[in-house]
Amino acid sequence: MTLLNELGQRICILGPSNSGKSTLATKLGEKLNISVCHLDQLAHIPGTNWERRDEKEFAADQDVFLEKESWIIEGNYSFCMPQRFAKATSLIWVDPNFLGCCFRYISRCIKNDRNRPGRLKDATNEFSFEMFNLILFKYPKIRQKHKAILSGYTFPLLYIYSMKGLNQYYIKWGLKR
Repeated sequence: MTLLNELGQRICILGPSNSGKSTLATKLGEKLNISVCHLDQLAHIPGTNWERRDEKEFAADQDVFLEKESWIIEGNYSFCMPQRFAKATSLIWVDPNFLGCCFRYISRCIKNDRNRPGRLKDATNEFSFEMFNLILFKYPKIRQKHKAILSGYTFPLLYIYSMKGLNQYYIKWGLKR
């Protein structure tokens, strides 16, 4: 099991929607006293129904964040992975069962917690059938694309394939749930 100090000071977190990336990033940031960037918040316009920003502006904002000495950045957006991966000291890939991700998405929408990590500021809606489509049908193809991108990098990769495994890391690393 990977030790917390083995992750370094620039940590990327990948995984499907509703896999726990945002919460993990937030908890790691608190524990390690490192700034956290939720890419969904950079990629979308606050106060909308998750309307996308211009990709060049989004990528430029990500690149500004990457100039920090230490950071945790969570999200996918493969078009701007090379900039992240070039500076990363490690990557955590949270990749649990897709049905569990769907269940967590429904639960998240019902709770509508305005303080949940990674939530878009003043989002007008949490629920979208497109999100189910992404989790169930698009992400399996995206996963293969991510594997191909990752094959060119040598930083430590921690692959967590279940919520049980993720919870074991929360305990091992002393992260509060």
